[in-house]
Amino acid sequence: MDTLDEPKAHDPRMVTISIADLQRLTQQLAHVSGASLPPRLPETPVENIEILHTLIDQCAKQLARQRARVEARRLVEEELRKIKRMKTEFIQNVSHELRTPLASIEGFAMALLRGMQRKSLEELEEMPPETRRRFLEIISQEARRLGELIEEVLDITAIEANPLNANPAEFTAREVFLEAVMNLKMKWGEDKAAPVRFDLLPEPEGPKIFANREAVREILRHLLDNAHKFSGGQEVVMGAAPAAPDLPDARPMTRIWVCDRGIGIPRADQQFLFTKFYRAETSAHTISGTGLGLSIAQMLARQNAGQISVQSEVGRGATFTVLFPAQAQAGVPSKA
Repeated sequence: MDTLDEPKAHDPRMVTISIADLQRLTQQLAHVSGASLPPRLPETPVENIEILHTLIDQCAKQLARQRARVEARRLVEEELRKIKRMKTEFIQNVSHELRTPLASIEGFAMALLRGMQRKSLEELEEMPPETRRRFLEIISQEARRLGELIEEVLDITAIEANPLNANPAEFTAREVFLEAVMNLKMKWGEDKAAPVRFDLLPEPEGPKIFANREAVREILRHLLDNAHKFSGGQEVVMGAAPAAPDLPDARPMTRIWVCDRGIGIPRADQQFLFTKFYRAETSAHTISGTGLGLSIAQMLARQNAGQISVQSEVGRGATFTVLFPAQAQAGVPSKA
């Protein structure tokens, strides 16, 4: 039987292995790695060892691929668990937010109905007219709040399913600013909407924006509505200007901002403002809102290669800033 060179007796590290053992080991490694072997294995130790080296390398690669598949599966399962958890939390939050205005509507409506059921129409007059009017105003206010919540829940689920980033176009800041102000006046009334001033560079149209126009209009709608609520009737400033690029060859950007002079936002709350249903403690019980508007604005900004941020001090108002591309990337035609 052919063997490797005889080991020196004084060296215990040296072992003897037969060609048959080498061939069996080669066949086992080939089975593990999935490699194919020639019909007849070599009869020399050196050639068998060369094949073994190749098979060991293939086994290592196979193990690495297997580990990569296991890790990929783990990440997918983790992401699915995260999505499921977010879905559960979202449903719980929506249920909670729906319950609050519904309870108010039911409570004040029942107060009026109980009076009508227990008393004659003459006795009903004992309830002061201003009280009845106030009850009806609360019912109307909570019904409107309920409608806004339902609308924004539908908006956010629709945007998640079908992002508003298709068909980007080039347009001026002034164009969408005017549309946002018109929406504000339609919602709150010409005489009740906060006064809005434009600060546009270059004048009079401001810089270009390259994005989905509907998405930018929706972002401004939410930011301007938010500023109106917190401005206390004071002027709101909407501005836009070219943004200095971070790098010499960076894509040109446009910076737009909405600034109010309201109560401001505590620093501790600012990091959570774009979380669904989050409302700062200073306003949660005094100013109506669903806590979804800013999360919708952030989602739309990200879908259009933009980013949104906030700067605020308590008692000195807040400024929300959004960065958007100013023009199409090379090779992407503008639809303006």
